[in-house]
Amino acid sequence: MQRYLNWAGFRIALIGSGSPGNETTYFGNLTRQAVMRWQEANRAEVLTPLGLPNGTGVFGMASFNAYVRIVRIALGVGS
Repeated sequence: MQRYLNWAGFRIALIGSGSPGNETTYFGNLTRQAVMRWQEANRAEVLTPLGLPNGTGVFGMASFNAYVRIVRIALGVGS
């Protein structure tokens, strides 16, 4: 997840653990904050259908489905 968030422009950290090239599997506060920023950037697809005004940092089904759609487009994979 950290690698995707960094790639998508929602940096976990500028240097050290979580920074580009130094991603980890740890889901801590910095990752949660990056997920919140990503959710808010994808508000119409992730938050609005759930009636949420702000990102939660929880990578649930709405977030997962948006992630899959975005990655498929980036890879040029059809629906």
